[in-house]
Amino acid sequence: MTGLWAAPNAPGALRDAGQREALRAWLLAMADDDLILGHRHSEWTGFAPDIESDVAMSSISQDEIGHARLLYEQVGALDDTSPDGLAYGRTSRAFRNAVLVERGYTVLSAASAEEALSFRRGERSTAVTL
Repeated sequence: MTGLWAAPNAPGALRDAGQREALRAWLLAMADDDLILGHRHSEWTGFAPDIESDVAMSSISQDEIGHARLLYEQVGALDDTSPDGLAYGRTSRAFRNAVLVERGYTVLSAASAEEALSFRRGERSTAVTL
Protein backbone atom coordinates (compact mmCIF):
# COMPACT_ATOMS: atom_id res chain seq x y z
CA MET A 1 0.00 0.00 0.00
CA THR A 2 1.18 3.46 -0.83
CA GLY A 3 0.02 7.05 -0.55
CA LEU A 4 -3.14 7.81 1.38
CA TRP A 5 -3.76 4.17 2.30
CA ALA A 6 -0.33 3.73 3.92
CA ALA A 7 -0.44 6.93 5.99
CA PRO A 8 -0.07 6.52 9.77
CA ASN A 9 -3.60 7.82 10.30
CA ALA A 10 -5.17 5.57 7.63
CA PRO A 11 -8.33 3.75 8.74
CA GLY A 12 -7.56 0.69 10.84
CA ALA A 13 -9.93 -1.37 8.69
CA LEU A 14 -7.36 -1.30 5.91
CA ARG A 15 -5.07 -3.49 8.00
CA ASP A 16 -7.58 -6.31 7.59
CA ALA A 17 -6.95 -8.08 4.26
CA GLY A 18 -10.63 -8.91 3.73
CA GLN A 19 -11.81 -5.34 4.18
CA ARG A 20 -8.96 -4.04 2.04
CA GLU A 21 -9.99 -6.44 -0.75
CA ALA A 22 -13.64 -5.35 -0.41
CA LEU A 23 -12.58 -1.70 -0.72
CA ARG A 24 -10.44 -2.55 -3.74
CA ALA A 25 -13.32 -4.38 -5.43
CA TRP A 26 -15.73 -1.50 -4.78
CA LEU A 27 -13.28 1.14 -6.07
CA LEU A 28 -12.57 -0.98 -9.14
CA ALA A 29 -16.28 -1.44 -9.89
CA MET A 30 -16.90 2.31 -9.60
CA ALA A 31 -13.90 3.08 -11.81
CA ASP A 32 -15.04 0.56 -14.43
CA ASP A 33 -18.55 2.08 -14.41
CA ASP A 34 -17.16 5.58 -14.95
CA LEU A 35 -14.73 4.51 -17.67
CA ILE A 36 -17.34 2.67 -19.72
CA LEU A 37 -19.99 5.34 -19.20
CA GLY A 38 -17.47 7.97 -20.30
CA HIS A 39 -16.79 6.00 -23.46
CA ARG A 40 -20.54 5.61 -24.06
CA HIS A 41 -21.08 9.36 -23.66
CA SER A 42 -18.26 10.07 -26.11
CA GLU A 43 -20.14 8.13 -28.79
CA TRP A 44 -22.54 11.08 -28.98
CA THR A 45 -19.82 13.60 -29.82
CA GLY A 46 -20.66 15.10 -33.19
CA PHE A 47 -24.29 13.95 -33.19
CA ALA A 48 -25.89 16.53 -30.92
CA PRO A 49 -28.51 18.88 -32.38
CA ASP A 50 -26.40 21.97 -31.67
CA ILE A 51 -22.79 22.84 -30.88
CA GLU A 52 -23.49 23.63 -27.21
CA SER A 53 -24.98 20.19 -26.62
CA ASP A 54 -22.09 18.58 -28.46
CA VAL A 55 -19.52 20.35 -26.31
CA ALA A 56 -21.51 19.55 -23.15
CA MET A 57 -21.63 15.83 -23.98
CA SER A 58 -17.90 15.82 -24.67
CA SER A 59 -17.27 17.52 -21.32
CA ILE A 60 -19.45 15.02 -19.47
CA SER A 61 -17.57 12.19 -21.16
CA GLN A 62 -14.22 13.69 -20.19
CA ASP A 63 -15.40 14.12 -16.58
CA GLU A 64 -16.49 10.48 -16.33
CA ILE A 65 -13.16 9.24 -17.69
CA GLY A 66 -11.34 11.59 -15.30
CA HIS A 67 -13.29 10.16 -12.36
CA ALA A 68 -12.33 6.68 -13.50
CA ARG A 69 -8.66 7.67 -13.63
CA LEU A 70 -8.75 8.97 -10.04
CA LEU A 71 -10.42 5.78 -8.81
CA TYR A 72 -7.93 3.58 -10.70
CA GLU A 73 -5.11 5.53 -9.03
CA GLN A 74 -6.60 4.72 -5.61
CA VAL A 75 -6.86 1.03 -6.50
CA GLY A 76 -3.26 1.16 -7.72
CA ALA A 77 -2.19 2.73 -4.42
CA LEU A 78 -3.86 -0.12 -2.52
CA ASP A 79 -2.09 -2.93 -4.36
CA ASP A 80 0.82 -1.26 -6.20
CA THR A 81 -0.62 -1.72 -9.69
CA SER A 82 -0.58 0.65 -12.64
CA PRO A 83 -3.75 2.73 -13.20
CA ASP A 84 -3.23 2.37 -16.96
CA GLY A 85 -2.89 -1.38 -16.57
CA LEU A 86 -6.14 -1.49 -14.60
CA ALA A 87 -8.00 0.59 -17.17
CA TYR A 88 -6.63 -0.84 -20.39
CA GLY A 89 -4.62 -3.96 -19.55
CA ARG A 90 -7.40 -6.27 -18.38
CA THR A 91 -9.59 -8.60 -20.36
CA SER A 92 -13.27 -7.77 -20.75
CA ARG A 93 -14.14 -10.51 -18.25
CA ALA A 94 -11.97 -8.84 -15.59
CA PHE A 95 -14.07 -5.66 -15.60
CA ARG A 96 -16.53 -5.26 -12.71
CA ASN A 97 -18.82 -2.63 -14.19
CA ALA A 98 -22.60 -2.69 -14.01
CA VAL A 99 -23.92 -4.41 -17.13
CA LEU A 100 -26.36 -1.53 -17.67
CA VAL A 101 -23.54 0.80 -18.77
CA GLU A 102 -22.54 -1.60 -21.56
CA ARG A 103 -25.94 -1.63 -23.25
CA GLY A 104 -26.95 0.23 -26.38
CA TYR A 105 -27.22 3.94 -25.91
CA THR A 106 -30.45 5.92 -25.99
CA VAL A 107 -31.49 8.97 -24.04
CA LEU A 108 -33.68 6.83 -21.78
CA SER A 109 -30.93 4.25 -21.20
CA ALA A 110 -28.48 7.04 -20.37
CA ALA A 111 -30.87 8.41 -17.75
CA SER A 112 -31.46 4.89 -16.41
CA ALA A 113 -27.72 4.20 -16.23
CA GLU A 114 -27.04 7.44 -14.38
CA GLU A 115 -29.89 6.71 -11.96
CA ALA A 116 -28.74 3.14 -11.33
CA LEU A 117 -25.14 4.21 -10.74
CA SER A 118 -26.28 6.93 -8.34
CA PHE A 119 -28.21 4.30 -6.41
CA ARG A 120 -25.23 1.92 -6.48
CA ARG A 121 -23.00 4.66 -5.05
CA GLY A 122 -25.50 5.42 -2.30
CA GLU A 123 -26.35 8.86 -3.63
CA ARG A 124 -29.79 10.31 -3.29
CA SER A 125 -32.03 10.02 -6.33
CA THR A 126 -32.77 13.20 -8.27
CA ALA A 127 -34.34 11.59 -11.35
CA VAL A 128 -37.73 12.55 -12.66
CA THR A 129 -40.22 9.70 -12.65
CA LEU A 130 -41.51 8.98 -16.16
